[in-house]
Amino acid sequence: DLPRAWDEGAAGFLTAVAAKVALALENGRLYASLKEYYLSALQALAAALEARDAYTRGHSVRVAKLSRACARALGLSGDEQEQVYLAALLHDIGKIGVPESVLHRDSLRSCGFSGRGVAGKRFADRLTCGGGGLLYRGTHPRRSGRVA
Repeated sequence: DLPRAWDEGAAGFLTAVAAKVALALENGRLYASLKEYYLSALQALAAALEARDAYTRGHSVRVAKLSRACARALGLSGDEQEQVYLAALLHDIGKIGVPESVLHRDSLRSCGFSGRGVAGKRFADRLTCGGGGLLYRGTHPRRSGRVA
């Protein structure tokens, strides 16, 4: 039994399918590349924030890894785990709005003072992950003891 020859219609159909498959593969590659760039930018931002304060160097990555492990243990989906990781990575983003003179005061750090909730929320509102906003809720206590 010899293989049958493809007629013009079948060959055209297979060409169209192959073109769609190639496009889907290229789109997948581009999406993965874009996601990698996005993650790299967020990691660089977290590192830049930590560079302002040697006291917290490496803290954001540790919090992000532990948060993802908790999300996994809670049975969250892979996308939800990734969103938790990214939100935790930037949980100190509000430091952008805190002057150096306040950021490095040990007395303020030890009493839990934080003025970064509003700045952090404004920044996080502009980030998206998977079509939705990045999770953000200030969790640092105010002088009154209330959680901001």
